[in-house]
Amino acid sequence: MLLGKDGRNTGNTSIKDDTENAVDNSRRWNQGSRREILVHKVFDPSCSTLKVYEEGAKNVALSALTGINGNYYYYYDDDDNGGGDDEFDEETIFAYGQSSSGKTYTMRGITRAVTDIFEHIKNTQERAFVLKVSALEIYNESVIDLLNRESGHLRLLDDPERGSLWKASEEVVRNFI
Repeated sequence: MLLGKDGRNTGNTSIKDDTENAVDNSRRWNQGSRREILVHKVFDPSCSTLKVYEEGAKNVALSALTGINGNYYYYYDDDDNGGGDDEFDEETIFAYGQSSSGKTYTMRGITRAVTDIFEHIKNTQERAFVLKVSALEIYNESVIDLLNRESGHLRLLDDPERGSLWKASEEVVRNFI
């Protein structure tokens, strides 16, 4: 069950099955119609950061290195061909919630992902890797680049094919390995 701002059940969302896939099946989209949204995993608020990483974020982070789109966690396939969109190689680990709910604390576990990614790169010498990393904070409709706090608020752009984008203040390529 997902709770509303007041901490009570809103009656709008229910979880069908927490063992394999969770489905939000009760949100009303258009005049009484229902739309199912498949998500990979729902974590209890008491869940440890390590468990969230091991059961969720780790696979997303490492799938980026094999060319698999990690956005499938949030992907809705409405064209009935059963496939995802192979154009994009972006991986997304997304924390969402009200202020002071623990999002920043949870995202600090990202160091585990960075460690696993660099370990994989070190052990895969037959390939060359280029990593591009963004860390954004979206708060009160402002987008802030957490890797360059001096950049100020970023401008969001809408691309009809790729969705919402932001104009990065800079992109630096370095050879660390």
